[in-house]
Amino acid sequence: MILSLKFFRTGLITLFLSFLSLSAHSKNWSNNDELIKEIKMKVSQVYLVEEDDVLIDWKDENIDKKIHDLQKFYPNKTLDLQLRDSTIKDLSGKTGIPLDVSINGKQNRIIYLRCNIDVLKNAIVAREDIKRGEDIGDHNITFNKVPIQKIPKNLYSDDIEKIKGKIAITNIKQNTVITSNLLKEKIIVFKGNQVTIRIRNGDLILTGVGEALQDGYLGQNISVKIISFSSKRTVMVKILEVGLVEANLGGNN
Repeated sequence: MILSLKFFRTGLITLFLSFLSLSAHSKNWSNNDELIKEIKMKVSQVYLVEEDDVLIDWKDENIDKKIHDLQKFYPNKTLDLQLRDSTIKDLSGKTGIPLDVSINGKQNRIIYLRCNIDVLKNAIVAREDIKRGEDIGDHNITFNKVPIQKIPKNLYSDDIEKIKGKIAITNIKQNTVITSNLLKEKIIVFKGNQVTIRIRNGDLILTGVGEALQDGYLGQNISVKIISFSSKRTVMVKILEVGLVEANLGGNN
């Protein structure tokens, strides 16, 4: 079973269950609660979330009324309704939940039910308002459940350790999902700074002093001029912490 979701500008995900293939068994629902329970179960399976994390905003009348109205047109006939699933994709235009109506075992028509659905997932969000230039850490970020359409996949990381230590490049409102376009690496070595260089050459390790030739952040490779030896050689080093870098003359940093 596969589901299809549409992302609305209002922030709600509208579930659209279309009819691609006939299933082996029909199912009738005597009330909205039974139908909503099945929708929640299917959505939670597709998105790997708990059923409690599927929120349904029902917009239509009761399912039993729709069934009653249909039966008035087809007295003394067997009436079956089937819920269909389709691939997850964006859909344009007005959508709803289509139910396949069969009369005496033959497909007769499709009726549509209106509802909106939010699927919630854990995301890293701002614990409080974060000011531009502020360091990111446990004090101002946390995990919270948010609608999945608010989590941009190409800009988002769920590894909180990779976010800590960066700085905000803009003001960030409380509960905003933290994405890469809101952050930048924190510069900890500045051009002209004097740094300690740990120089590795095979099994030999020396310590010297150098001058940073460019700004850099933790883990970045930058150019440093060695000033504690007569050669004044320029080498590429990796920033290990504030004031400490490492050069590997026997291979890559």
